[in-house]
Amino acid sequence: MGPILSVFPAALFAFAISSGKGLLTVLLFMLVHFLEGNVITPLIQRIIVRLPTALTLTVQLFLAVMAGPLGFALAAPLTAAMLGASRVLFPPDAGPLGIG
Repeated sequence: MGPILSVFPAALFAFAISSGKGLLTVLLFMLVHFLEGNVITPLIQRIIVRLPTALTLTVQLFLAVMAGPLGFALAAPLTAAMLGASRVLFPPDAGPLGIG
């Protein structure tokens, strides 16, 4: 809803100058929103979050059975959050007692 509402002030100012600039402003907002949602964000998420496929599918199946469609939808974000928290709490390079 935010990207849709954010186009209105810019488009109104651009339409006040000319209809061509208003149309170009709306098209630019649409292009930027499309690129952000379908190209930039997925590329960044792929770099930051690496989830093992088997773990993701297991958690999805478990949460789908336990909580239904909402559990299925939240399985991947919850798995990523749990993996991130475990990497912070238990760093992979730490020794047996957490010492270097």
